Amino acid sequence: MLRFSKIIMLMVFLACFGLGAGHAFAEEPSSLERGKNTQLTEEQQKELENLHTEILDLRKELMEKYVEYGIFSKEQAEDYLSHMESRFERLKQNGFIPHWHWKVKERGKEQ
Repeated sequence: MLRFSKIIMLMVFLACFGLGAGHAFAEEPSSLERGKNTQLTEEQQKELENLHTEILDLRKELMEKYVEYGIFSKEQAEDYLSHMESRFERLKQNGFIPHWHWKVKERGKEQ
């Protein structure tokens, strides 16, 4: 029985190690490289703009409900929405290609 449990433990260890090793050696582009050279067509940008506009409108509706139910104050909702609108404008300026971590890491390299 002791030998059987050792074999089971060894199999579990090897299975866990084998599953984790694949991720360790997989090559992925760094966050600085991901999407950096991507160019979207006008049609693609328009489609993304429409989706982002829909999302922004839904978030506005959601914040109105939160204010109505007393979860957020009117000022908090306006603060949140102004942040969302500035994010939308930034996305629009970047051709609707998100730049999540690139700017932070690039700034760190320049300094």
